[in-house]
Amino acid sequence: MEGKQIVETLADRVREYCRALGTPWTYALHRNPYAVAGFLWGLPVPIVAVALVQWAAGKPLTLGDCCGRLFSHPVMLVLAAHPLIFAILFGAFGTIRERKERHIQGLMAQLEVLAQVDGLTGLVNQHHFYRLLPEMASAGAHRGEIASIVMIDLDGLKALNDSHGHAQGDEVLRHVGMLIRKHVRQGDVAARTGGDEFAVFMPRTKPEEAAALVERLRAEIAATPCPKASGEGTLSVSVSMGVADVPAPAASTQEILARADKALYRAKAEGRNRVVTA
Repeated sequence: MEGKQIVETLADRVREYCRALGTPWTYALHRNPYAVAGFLWGLPVPIVAVALVQWAAGKPLTLGDCCGRLFSHPVMLVLAAHPLIFAILFGAFGTIRERKERHIQGLMAQLEVLAQVDGLTGLVNQHHFYRLLPEMASAGAHRGEIASIVMIDLDGLKALNDSHGHAQGDEVLRHVGMLIRKHVRQGDVAARTGGDEFAVFMPRTKPEEAAALVERLRAEIAATPCPKASGEGTLSVSVSMGVADVPAPAASTQEILARADKALYRAKAEGRNRVVTA
């Protein structure tokens, strides 16, 4: 089995190399340092060969005589082609490396995105949101803009998990995350900040404007049943929200969230499924 794997790996490398030979980047001497290195590696072959032939024939080593000698015989032409042959052979390795680097860069970009996004809801994750929040708040404060922060809490998720299972709880979180993404405007930053908690930063938005916007979100969540994880039937879902302006200057994430968090607790205490402005 090990021998078969070695043969298959070798065959894959040969196919990869052949594909590289058909790529224009292989022949781009101005972009591909491997091709340049190959050309320089092969350059001594015709020079040394012509010098030895001229010396053996007792001929002068002038440029004209050497060039004439290169084109005087098919064997000499093959030797003269060595720099280009080596440039192509080396250039293919440069193409393979360039492809791998592009692939690695693409993977790193994907990992960077994944590190910033909550895998369940598709919203910004807590760590990235808490890191961004003071920066976004400070930037708006320096421009003299009013921004709002909205805290959102799913009503009764623990009881739902206990009665229907965590798979259904995850389905509810996905459902609510999808509706939040649908309602946030360009420039708003929505995040999942805890197990059943969400937050939305709304730049250039007064609290009363933010409350009107998220009231439509609250109403749609309440009016849109969540499919059951089993695929049979639906469940009603509701959220409570607290809205506050972003204090300026704000030294920390906790200071930015504090008033909206208090408004959220009021919404829960007053019966849930409502929006309360600080």
